[in-house]
Amino acid sequence: MLTTIFTTIVLIVGYVCYSFGGGIPFEEQSKLYEALRTTAAIIFGVMGAWIAIVYPTILTRIFDKNTKNKKEEVRKISRLLKPLAVSTFILATVLIISIAAPIFKQIDWFVAHTEIFRGISFSIVGILTLVQLWTLIASLAPGEHLLFELRKEEDKSKLVEKLKSNIKKNEK
Repeated sequence: MLTTIFTTIVLIVGYVCYSFGGGIPFEEQSKLYEALRTTAAIIFGVMGAWIAIVYPTILTRIFDKNTKNKKEEVRKISRLLKPLAVSTFILATVLIISIAAPIFKQIDWFVAHTEIFRGISFSIVGILTLVQLWTLIASLAPGEHLLFELRKEEDKSKLVEKLKSNIKKNEK
């Protein structure tokens, strides 16, 4: 259901951006590509830090034969790797476009169809921005999960302390 909704939104954004993007010069669009590249690089770094700092042993546990909850470990790491992979894809796309655009500007056929390719380019910017927004939100998930686990441990500690306190009261 969520995939269908997201796909529908992506298609609508792509169509709207294509419809209005034909009149937007690539020089203006290139600023948006640069912002996408910067954001993707930041998210890439953040997700890499999550893996290295917060979950440093998770990869080794996945491949350890003695690990009991491999499914849980795989689920945790996939929550980190998906945004990392999407940011990598966005970075690669933006880098390829930044190299291809100046070349296309020198080919007569592309120049003759400038408005169409501006629309396609702006559509790509719109879709990548939407996907980047999802990636940005997904990059918060490991922190939220960590906070949930910390609160659970805190609640467990409080409960243990309360039980110990009750036992001591009953012993007196």
